Order: sequence, then C-alpha cells, then structure tokens
Amino acid sequence: MALNYKLRANTDLVTRLTDGMIIGVDFPTKADWDEYQDWLAAGNTPEPADPPYTPDLVVEMWQLRCVVARDDLEGKVITAIETQGMTDDSNPYFALWNGGVSTNRQGQFAYLMGSKIGLTSEQLDDIFQRASMLKELPPVM
Repeated sequence: MALNYKLRANTDLVTRLTDGMIIGVDFPTKADWDEYQDWLAAGNTPEPADPPYTPDLVVEMWQLRCVVARDDLEGKVITAIETQGMTDDSNPYFALWNGGVSTNRQGQFAYLMGSKIGLTSEQLDDIFQRASMLKELPPVM
C-alpha cells in the first residue's frame, strides 16, 4: 500500500492518509515522523491542508446596527430590506433589523447584505468581526 500524507492547517502535524494517523515530530513516535521525512526526501508532496474551520459568528443586532451605521451603510441596508417586499413586521428582514435579538454571519440576513448591497464575503466577515467586538452600546452624543 502506497503512503500518502496530508498537511494539517496551522500546525506542524500531518495526517497519514492510509490509516488516518496524525503525525508530529515525536507523535505518536519518532519513527512515524522519520518515515514521513523519508517519504518527502523521495520527492513526494503531501496534499494541501483543508482551510481552517471558521465557526459561524453570531452577533446581537445592536452590534451589527452600530457597525453598519459607522460604515455609513444603514440606508443601503434599509433599501435592501425594502426590496424584499413588505415594510412592516411581516417582512422577516424588516422585523429582524428593527427588533431582532441576533443574527449570524452565515445566515440569510448576511446573505441579503452581501447580495443586495454588493458586499464581498471579506467585507461581511469584517463587519461581523467588528460587531462581535462591541461589548456595550456607544455613548449617545
């Protein structure tokens, strides 16, 4: 049986694909690591690592509204909500924006923001990251 390995994201570990064993310098044994090093020296290349898992980020709506307002996107968000039809609580986006408790980065509201406003995935990630860092409402001036 031919050996094959796969890198692991953000670590010095590899997975031996023939048996699923995770291998490091002295883990589980130095012999496993030496075998991997010999395999590399023979000109083999491990499979690339899977991207690291990013858990879905949940933020409270007040946090999201604060960041959207700071980024001067509030009018665009409201327009995007209005394109979904009703402008009362029968529109789930309207109800969420005006009185919802929380939303998540992988949810429909984030999809609406991206698709209707034209925000990239990276821009949405940034908005949700900054929103998650707010711990209290900013003072009213």
